[in-house]
Amino acid sequence: MFWLKLAAFAQSEIASMLQRLRGGRDYFGNPGGFTPFLSLQSTVKLYKDETQRSLKALLLAKEIEKKKDKIQSESELIEATISTFNEDTKVASEQIIEIEGDVQNFTKSINDLEQKLKLIGNRLENLPL
Repeated sequence: MFWLKLAAFAQSEIASMLQRLRGGRDYFGNPGGFTPFLSLQSTVKLYKDETQRSLKALLLAKEIEKKKDKIQSESELIEATISTFNEDTKVASEQIIEIEGDVQNFTKSINDLEQKLKLIGNRLENLPL
């Protein structure tokens, strides 16, 4: 008799659980995602904890923003310096090219003068004394 009662109870319990599962309910018959209400003390503690975490997150975000602004400012300064350096390098390379041309002209002039001086020297040597 005991076993029959136990089997009937188990069968009833299993049928009840299957019905709750098909209806999207938990073991206690609550819908999925249900959260029981908390006491006022627990709710206030959770609120305080959440506000502290939020304040820390806001302060961290502000600090990150300051660092980002500083890095961005330094980056702009570096870009301006590089741009100025590139412009100066371009001007210097143009000046070097110009000076190279001048050096070639001077070298040619020196060579011409050397030839003229050699001619004059030869003429002077060939003059009768």
